[in-house]
Order: sequence, then C-alpha cells, then structure tokens
Amino acid sequence: MALHRPPVEHEPNSAFIPPERVIVEWYYYDEKWTESQIAFADERVEQLAYDFSMKDKPQSLRVLDCIGYICHPTKADRALIYAVPSTIPSTVSLGQPVSLYQLLSPKPTAGSHKQQPSLSNRFHLALILATSFLELHNVSWLHKYFNSHNVLFFINAERRISYAEPYIAGFDFSRQDKAGQISLPMRKSPLDLYRHPKLRQATSDPKGISRFTRKHDVYSLGLVLFEIGMWHRLEDFSKPNMGAELFRGRILKHLRQDMALRMGDVYQRVIEKCISGECLEGNLPTAMSLDLGGDVDGTAESGDAGRTDSEVVTNDSASQLTNFYQNIVFELRRCQCGAS
Repeated sequence: MALHRPPVEHEPNSAFIPPERVIVEWYYYDEKWTESQIAFADERVEQLAYDFSMKDKPQSLRVLDCIGYICHPTKADRALIYAVPSTIPSTVSLGQPVSLYQLLSPKPTAGSHKQQPSLSNRFHLALILATSFLELHNVSWLHKYFNSHNVLFFINAERRISYAEPYIAGFDFSRQDKAGQISLPMRKSPLDLYRHPKLRQATSDPKGISRFTRKHDVYSLGLVLFEIGMWHRLEDFSKPNMGAELFRGRILKHLRQDMALRMGDVYQRVIEKCISGECLEGNLPTAMSLDLGGDVDGTAESGDAGRTDSEVVTNDSASQLTNFYQNIVFELRRCQCGAS
C-alpha cells in the first residue's frame, strides 16, 4: 500500500524513505455510503492528514503528528499514519498505545502500565484534554466521537504511563466546523453512551436532531472528565436498555453526590457545565481582544441587523471559544493540588 504524504514545499531528492516506527489508525468506510459520501470521507481524511502534519500545529492540540495516509488494498477504507511521539525513546518497545478506558478498568491487569494516577495527575490530565478541545475547535474541527477509548498514552523511558502526555485519537466521524460540510451516517456502537442524548435519540427519529455542534463535543468531554474524576468506566454507571435521558440523569445524580468529595466543588461544576452546555453560553467580554477563528452553523437573529451572516457566525464562534476557556479551561487550572 502506497503512503500518501501531505504536500510539502520541498520534496527530498532521494526516493528512499528510511524505515520508521509508526502508528496506524483506520478510518472505516460504511459499505452503504453513496459515492458522494465516500468523496466527502476522502476529502476529510486528506484534510486531517494535512492539518495534523502542520509544523506550526499548536502544542496544546494533543493529536499525533500525521505523516500521511494509506488506502486499503481491497476496500474503500483509509488509514491515517502517525509518527511515534519524539518523547518515546527508541530503546522502549512501543507495543500498542494504552487507552484511558483500559486504565480505568476496576480490575488491575498484569503489566507495568496499570497504575492509578494521583489527584494532581488527574487534574492535570483533565486540563490538558479540555485545552486540547479548545484548540481543536479553534482550528475548526469537530471530533464527534470522543470517549475514553480515544485518549491514548505511551510507555515512557521509566516504563510508566505519562499522564501529562495524552493524545486524542479516533477521528473516524470528524468533520470541519464550516459551512457546506455534511455529517456522514454514524454506525451504532456501545460507545454511544458518550454521545449527547439528542444524538442518541436521532437513531429512531432522524428528523429530531439538529446539526452536530460544539455543544455535543463538549458533552462527550464532560463524560470523560466524569470518568477521570470517578476513575471508573462510564459503562459502570449504566444499566441494560437504559434510555439516553435516564442515563444522563443517573450521571448527574452521581456527579452531585460523589464528585465534590472526590475532586472538589470546582471540578464538579466544570462537568455540570459541560453536560448542560452552559459553558458555551454568555456574552463575549468587550474588553477582551481575541484572535479566534472558525465558523459554526448559524443565522442572524433580529438583533443583528446591519451585520452580515458571516460576521454573526464568526462572532458567535469567538464567543463560544472564549466562554469555554473561561468556564472550563480557566476553572480547571484552579484545580492544581500540587500540579504545575
């Protein structure tokens, strides 16, 4: 399979590419997709490969450096190819990355990577993930499928998990947060627990759901922060055939009963704001000057007379990013407990 690399200004003179350790993440295509849907998926894989290969990618955007993509020899599927983080010494046997979901297992398994993090490590991990989502939305990408399976760690030189270096993966259904983008059909999965109730209900009532927005991403982030605080898998709080709204109510019940005792009042309020979507609401402070890009779907309200639709959309986007920073990222920075 040929490796398709993102375009660069200067190609190497030699066609020889030395062998290197890489991480492969398959982007699965649905056999029921139409040709136009496949074309959309192709464009997204190529754009992801390009955006995640940029040298000036924000350091706080915790995604692996992409070096290209490959096409499956017999199917439409494609795979993004990532470089192994430079922080992983070549002397360390790479193996498979360890997911947050695996680390949350209530029953320790054999191996050196099974360790429960300290309180300060959990605060720091939550802050890193929230900051990364701020950056992801700032560069106009929606994840759309965030869960603890998609938070990856690697074994460091001391053969331990470095909770200060998580990576976000699992961009199967991601799309750019721009006008003209469509959402490809999502397959049902046990991981639907992490999806917003309105998205889960749309399976039986496709007309009952609006366009996927940042609010839905932030909801999933809130559930992962809940897992980090409780240090239990989300599925431990569900029951067979439990409806989406009942499940959300159950999470809120445990959040209000147990989280403040475990992680403090500030951490509890952060998660509540993520689950409710309130963290994106509010007015952009007039005294704050921000250079935040990214368009979101929206239309001008009656109070926006004299402004174009694009101006309204851009201002709404900047306001959402600013509110997310103030309500989530800034608040999590207050939860230090010895973490720098």
